[in-house]
Amino acid sequence: MGKRLNLLLIVTLSKHHMRILGRVNLGFGFIIILLAESCIKPTNHFQLAQQNWNEKDYLGAIIELNTCISKEDKRDSIYLLRARCYQKIQKPILALDDYKRVMEINPNWAEARLEMARIQILQKDTSLAGKSFRMLHSNSNKRIASDSWIETGRLHYFSDQFPSAINALNQAVKTDSSNYMAWYYRGLLFSRFFTPEGETGIANYPFLDFNAAISDYSRCIDLQADFADAWYQRAEVHFNMFNDTAGLRDINEAIRLEPKYSYYYSARAHQHVLKGRMQAALNDYNTSISLNQNDPDAFLGRSETYHKLGMHKEAKRDSMAARNLVVR
Repeated sequence: MGKRLNLLLIVTLSKHHMRILGRVNLGFGFIIILLAESCIKPTNHFQLAQQNWNEKDYLGAIIELNTCISKEDKRDSIYLLRARCYQKIQKPILALDDYKRVMEINPNWAEARLEMARIQILQKDTSLAGKSFRMLHSNSNKRIASDSWIETGRLHYFSDQFPSAINALNQAVKTDSSNYMAWYYRGLLFSRFFTPEGETGIANYPFLDFNAAISDYSRCIDLQADFADAWYQRAEVHFNMFNDTAGLRDINEAIRLEPKYSYYYSARAHQHVLKGRMQAALNDYNTSISLNQNDPDAFLGRSETYHKLGMHKEAKRDSMAARNLVVR
């Protein structure tokens, strides 16, 4: 009642001023009314949170969402958005708690279940994660179903269950052939570059197939041409097949797409060293280290380059820098 009375007084006041001051005050009266309406209208904290999310102000979004929850507005969409914000600021445990709340409110929200399972993997809870992925394999949303097969394949892969991994990734591609990440991960499986020697080793790996890897990375790039890591991974396959020209072409494109990613420069520098292009290698190592001064491999690579260029003092300095980073 008080708010309505205040508004009435403002309207009356504006009419009084209109009689005294004439038409000049017409706009002023409406401005007062609009200001009054803005004071009366409650703040929509969820909309503010969405705006903050779009502006990448994740802490600001969390504050608005906390206000929603404190006012007993506990919709699943509020917890989902807050979970995503927590992920963005590297708070996986808080994100996992919110995803669990979403599942309690709406057990059928497949996207939330997928994200929850991904965090469970990071928390080493692979059993629960695997169960969630299996629940999503037949989801009506093909992209979510395909993504769940990808994650299942990754679980099998890192458990050294290679036949199960390739079967899962085949299903990911089959379920949604437009899912570029399905082609990418199957390409990784065929190329097998990231396997530490001494665990299973490439020699004991039954699915190494460089031609299949190139084919899958190429399909990934066809679907998502700005995905830099697909270009980089295909470049590495080309290099392993001794196709230096194609490899440089692809790694150059990866760097063009992600010019701030230091590792690509180190990888290209390594190829320059192998081909005796020492000055080009030094330039790339310099760029890599300028972007990331905490990478011991880059310092070691530059140390080797300096050594081959006869710059032994600089080589020793970089070797010590790499050692200090490893010890630290």
